[in-house]
Amino acid sequence: MSLAGLEVKVVGGGIGGLSVATVLAQRGANVVLYEQAKSVHAVGAGVQISANGQMVLHALSVADGLSRYVSGGTDVFVGSTGRFLARVPSPKAGATWYVHRADLLTVLYEAALAAGVQFIFGKHLSPSLSDCEHDSDLIVAADGCESTWRCWVDGPVSSSFSGQVAWRALITLDEPLMLRRSSLLALGRGMHVVAYPIGEGSVINVVAVESRDRWMQDVWRHRGCLEDFRSIFGGFNGAAGDWLKRVETVHVWGLHVRPMAKRWYVRNVVLLGDAVHPSLPFIAQGACLALEDGWVLVDALERSSNVDEGLALYVQARYQRVSKVVALARRNAFLFHLPRPWSYGVHLAMQIGADKVSQRLEWVYVYDATRILSSR
Repeated sequence: MSLAGLEVKVVGGGIGGLSVATVLAQRGANVVLYEQAKSVHAVGAGVQISANGQMVLHALSVADGLSRYVSGGTDVFVGSTGRFLARVPSPKAGATWYVHRADLLTVLYEAALAAGVQFIFGKHLSPSLSDCEHDSDLIVAADGCESTWRCWVDGPVSSSFSGQVAWRALITLDEPLMLRRSSLLALGRGMHVVAYPIGEGSVINVVAVESRDRWMQDVWRHRGCLEDFRSIFGGFNGAAGDWLKRVETVHVWGLHVRPMAKRWYVRNVVLLGDAVHPSLPFIAQGACLALEDGWVLVDALERSSNVDEGLALYVQARYQRVSKVVALARRNAFLFHLPRPWSYGVHLAMQIGADKVSQRLEWVYVYDATRILSSR
């Protein structure tokens, strides 16, 4: 069906909401995006965009400002000693981009404006019956893992603490890191550290994850105590230890698990991104999955005779792919934190088979959302 004149409301001004709004508007839909913040919230830390996400950004014509931020693979170390284990090469599908979330949101926002998307800030379109009956042909709920729309579409959902806590920080450098734009992964006992340069290389994004029995705070994120952070991760040495010592401000997240929604749409309301398939961050695919969702959703609508048929095709095209990636993220969370002596097996696998590790993940990165329906 033609999308020209289709009345669409998008809920959420994050990566998924901005990208799907842009694709819809570029193909003729009248799009209004509702964001509860007073502006596009161009904050955050580092975001990894692998080749599968890059394909969507290229198709949106917003990749030029981001494509220079390429990585050089991942260097893996033993956290306690700093001993180098292996370099996992960049995927054959293409090197990952290390970008600041604010930069990505800015280019997507500018593309949405250029395509004619109308923005309503300071309002969250709520999933009451009256909202669902107004003059919209389609409502796309891209309002994140705590989506209020998901309950309307799929019923109540509860989260469970994953047993993992992520400490996140940004380190500002005096001089941009022009060389060695690789990611660092240091494996410890019940914890690991990831660090990589973002943007022009003048900022290092640090994520330090620990296993923990309970998450005591009432909120899912808050300002972390620097003394606690240094006490917990003080056993890291080498390159990881050097970066951790430079952290001055840290925030802490309790990572929670929510099941993927059983129903992705009801009537003219459809879920997208973390609102339907929240994932743990241990494969760095949250942003990419949202970008994929948006493109496939719009393609599915154009290839169908009506909205309902298009939404069914969207779910059919995405369900298996998303399920596999989310399961992979959970599996990595387990492998990264294996206790001794099993952790030695992971170290050995890295030492003798880093190339094979990269090859086993290639299916994640070669996926091209811009062609997936045309290949069927």
